[in-house]
Amino acid sequence: MRKRNGWDERGGALIVVMVLMVVFSALVAAVFRLHVQRKTSSERADLRLGREYAAEAGLERARLEVATGSGWLPANAGKAVAAFNDGSTQFNANNCAVTVSVSSVDGTWYLVESRAAGQSGTTVLGMTTKGQTFFSDYARFVSAGNLLIGAYASYGGKVHANGNIGVQGEYITFYDDVTCAGKISYTGQSRDTVTFHKSATPGVPKIDLPEGDELESIAKTAPAGATIYDWNDNDFRVKFQAATGALPADDMEVKIVLKQNKMDVVTTSDGQTMTESDVDVPHEGAIYSAGPVTISGNLSRRMSVLTPDVIYMDGPIRYTDDAGKGQWELQDKDTGAPMPFDEDAGSWSTMGNWMGSEYQYVEAADWLARAPVIGTERVNPALGLVNDDTIYVSGENDNREIHAALFSAGDVIRPNVGGKKKNLYIHGAIITTGTNPVSSYFSYRCYAYDPYLKGNPPPGFPGGDAPAFRNWHVRELEGQ
Repeated sequence: MRKRNGWDERGGALIVVMVLMVVFSALVAAVFRLHVQRKTSSERADLRLGREYAAEAGLERARLEVATGSGWLPANAGKAVAAFNDGSTQFNANNCAVTVSVSSVDGTWYLVESRAAGQSGTTVLGMTTKGQTFFSDYARFVSAGNLLIGAYASYGGKVHANGNIGVQGEYITFYDDVTCAGKISYTGQSRDTVTFHKSATPGVPKIDLPEGDELESIAKTAPAGATIYDWNDNDFRVKFQAATGALPADDMEVKIVLKQNKMDVVTTSDGQTMTESDVDVPHEGAIYSAGPVTISGNLSRRMSVLTPDVIYMDGPIRYTDDAGKGQWELQDKDTGAPMPFDEDAGSWSTMGNWMGSEYQYVEAADWLARAPVIGTERVNPALGLVNDDTIYVSGENDNREIHAALFSAGDVIRPNVGGKKKNLYIHGAIITTGTNPVSSYFSYRCYAYDPYLKGNPPPGFPGGDAPAFRNWHVRELEGQ
């Protein structure tokens, strides 16, 4: 056997092989560990990405809720978990449980956070958003001019003028945002007695009203159940001719008497009359008339009436239950008892100032128990009156209640038609081109905002600003 320097060559080779095996084993182990680490890291990255996609799905769900215009943001603000409109509070996506929460930023903008809880962690995404603003969100809106406000006015909804706002009286209260494209000015000592519960902002961009053709388009795309009274509409022409033997012409007029969930509709044209009795009110629908409309009565459903022509409010228009008992009451301030009501006149018969120190005008205490039930949901009545001309407070009444959201691309006017001219109480919203909603042919006038209109306009009512979404961000990442 050959030897070199005292070493067995075969023994040396064995040692080299063993060293190489140790080194190779270490390399294999290192590669394996690296592979496992990369695989684990990739799996965690996939899980994080899956949670992020799931959280994004929560934000998209919130976008859909906001787009409905149903007041979803304020309704859920401050709750630990927001409720979606289908009643659920959670859904699953990418093997994650997804929930959403809403918190108010300033009453207009809200922080919406979507939490996706899944394997190995929770991802939270956030965005700030505001819901759609409808014209029915405004207690008073003036499109083409200045808004002058007298003493003791109280506005429960937004106020806007595309001109200036002149505060000319004392003891005026604004409960929501006040904006104008021009300036806000005060006369005398009025500033010291004016209360702004939110913001007062001059110099904002103008907000345009829809034009006449847009109003017609709004009516023709009204919700299911819409009814068309138009001498150019083939279906209506056939119906009118079948009832009267004549075709309708452009002198057509429509008179609607509301009877809770029913209505009587009388259409006249060219000396012919078509009478429809006890027709179902198109709940969550609209009526479109190409000609003038006269309307009065009790309403226990949600609907709008649209026309490019004039609208006459020829008597009381009141929100009631299906039995005809009113949603809103005039009460004795001391006792809370309802004041005497004249069923024949459809009005509270008290002749004093309804806004004086003796009375209060509030929702009836038992309303929630008797509000109309549609399907499984209790409904607050709503009426939108929309036109491209003038809305008239017509007819003779000592006292007059009008429950409606009024939208006129002309104005709202009370002609001098006589009568004892006592109280006019408009409970809803007034959106017009001009400054003064009515003339002075009532002794006492009150324009109160209907809080149920906020974010929930009557069907077919014109919309305003679209929803807005911004500042999408990953707020928090728990786990890996």
